[in-house]
Amino acid sequence: LVNSLPATINQLKHVSFVYGSMDWMRADATENILDEVYKALNKDETTITSNSSSKDNKSDIRCEVYKVQGAGHTLPVDNPLGLAEVR
Repeated sequence: LVNSLPATINQLKHVSFVYGSMDWMRADATENILDEVYKALNKDETTITSNSSSKDNKSDIRCEVYKVQGAGHTLPVDNPLGLAEVR
């Protein structure tokens, strides 16, 4: 993600990152990477939303970070209904 996202973010209009609340991968790391990517792209106006925190400004790139409660890395197995509620 650290290496590939900066090269492709300009081609994206909307991307969602979904993690379990007990996932071994950290959602806050993705939020930090997104902050760094936007800084590197000199984007002062961005939209990064999260179900735990949000930064709301105007932009044509929309990135969301969700955490599914009660789930680890295997979201569909750990909490299928919680995963289905992610939008």
